[in-house]
Amino acid sequence: RQACAMKTHDVIILGAGPAGLSAAAELKRLGVNDIVIIDREQTGGGIPRHCGHTGYGLLQFGKLMTGPDFAKRLVDRVSDLDLRLGQTVVKLEPNGRLQLTGPRGLETLQAQKVLLATGARETPRSARLVSGTRPWGVMTTGALQQFAYLHGKAPFQRPIIPAVVPESAGVLQMYSNHYRNPGQLPEGAVLVVGAGSSGAQIAE
Repeated sequence: RQACAMKTHDVIILGAGPAGLSAAAELKRLGVNDIVIIDREQTGGGIPRHCGHTGYGLLQFGKLMTGPDFAKRLVDRVSDLDLRLGQTVVKLEPNGRLQLTGPRGLETLQAQKVLLATGARETPRSARLVSGTRPWGVMTTGALQQFAYLHGKAPFQRPIIPAVVPESAGVLQMYSNHYRNPGQLPEGAVLVVGAGSSGAQIAE
């Protein structure tokens, strides 16, 4: 029994973030319509999905937008294309053939061209096999943004701030959120730890 020939798509784009979605929109404008976009996330749009501030969209759409609105607009532009979310490419072979896994199991696709638009991915120390330790609760910026914007969580509401020197040393320690005026400090030298806005204002 002869196997059916595999369909060869014009372009397969790996990554449904701003780069991949913008490339797909431009290819569609140029008349390329057999495009498959693959992303491991369940929602397209990439990093801007969890950036609630404005600053997006001015160049692409002529107006300032929040990250989530910008991401949705990018996805909407290519809604007529084959957007495969929640799928991960596990192998990229010569001649544009790749294997991916997702809800439907292992699949094989092929294209004349494959565009890599996977962007940068934050990984924890353990995933990079970097030795060392760190306190519990330390996470990457991307993970924190996903907690806040995608899942509506608000971690780190009760941070534990360790003392700079032991309390038995008899040195007054005060965090910037408790500082109001110099009268709170005893006579003598003052050490300000931190050169951010609060530290610089206190030292001044």
